Amino acid sequence: MAYASREDVVLMLARIAAVVLVVGVMVAAAVARGASGPGTADVVDLSWLGEDGWALLGVPCGEGFCARLARTADGGLTWTALPTPPAGLTGAGCARLPCVEHVAFASTRVGYLFYPSLLVTRDGGATWSRVAGPQVESLAPGPDDVVRVAYNHEGCPGPCDRVIEAASAGSSRWRVLLAGLSTIAVSRADSAQVLRAGADAIYVPIYGDLAAGVGTQQTTIYRSLDGGRHWSRLGDPCGGSGARARAAIEVAVSPRGSLAALCSPRSAQGADVSVVTSADGGHSWSANRPVPSAAGFAPDLIASAGRNDLVVSNSLVSGSGPYTYRLLSTTDGGQRWSTVASESVQLDTGAASTGYLSFQTPLDGRWVGDQHAIWTTTDGGRRWTRRALAVG
Repeated sequence: MAYASREDVVLMLARIAAVVLVVGVMVAAAVARGASGPGTADVVDLSWLGEDGWALLGVPCGEGFCARLARTADGGLTWTALPTPPAGLTGAGCARLPCVEHVAFASTRVGYLFYPSLLVTRDGGATWSRVAGPQVESLAPGPDDVVRVAYNHEGCPGPCDRVIEAASAGSSRWRVLLAGLSTIAVSRADSAQVLRAGADAIYVPIYGDLAAGVGTQQTTIYRSLDGGRHWSRLGDPCGGSGARARAAIEVAVSPRGSLAALCSPRSAQGADVSVVTSADGGHSWSANRPVPSAAGFAPDLIASAGRNDLVVSNSLVSGSGPYTYRLLSTTDGGQRWSTVASESVQLDTGAASTGYLSFQTPLDGRWVGDQHAIWTTTDGGRRWTRRALAVG
């Protein structure tokens, strides 16, 4: 048996130490830049400006999730990790850091992470700073400014004094557009959303709480057609009353400016869902048109490519066991529907839960059908292609 000399042993140990050091540096660098490979990061939200896109991702972080960001410049063919933002998503991720759930970029330089905290970047996501002030429920950039719905304390759907505000992209000087938002007396004002259609049209639906035991919980929509100078207060577009009352659970605006709402009966949430559409800014709405039902399919997301071109789906959930996400499309305002995409998955009790379905142009749209992939359409929602999100 041959024995190594003392010098050989020392040299071998030095080489091992060098390898360990290099590996450690590589791992530390990957963590520092927020790199996360497919299967370890969940898609939480997306933001698009043409072919430029940003993905808010969630990675396991103690008892919850920490936020990561990735960017694409080719419509989602390839993704590159951005520096880790100082934000958490849920659970332990929010115990140490400001909590967010959404991302929105106003330009390739100026972007926001929000709900309930607000962070802004002015260098394309290289650095982020927290914006002091009220909690931000929803935010939407437009061609000239950014509009948000903010509230002054936790407690929604209790009295939380929602206000609609606007600021120039990247500015921390917010001006009030409308204060004292309310809903019909029989709704709890569960959540609010900002929708934009060009520079002038702003819609702010305030949704009721269908889990509440009493009341119709119908939606109230605030509308401005002049950039926020004047506002109208609209009732729920889904209609009905008493036992036949329907409530809008999601409102969408198309790139062409038409509106669509997903309606649920108050007495049977998730069943007998229908859609209504408007081509005149919410002045009038179509009749309710039913969405085909299927076992386990309860759509809660809607997107519109145009007046008659709609898609609906069920959003991401956490849990255990098999589950199917479905994407249904119509080209005649909801009279006929077809299943254009579906995703069968095994639910993960530790997955980040959210939902994304939106059209960026009358032809281009995206849907997150599971936590690790993005479905894309380039023909207004008729055909969809799945691509796993892999961050390089």
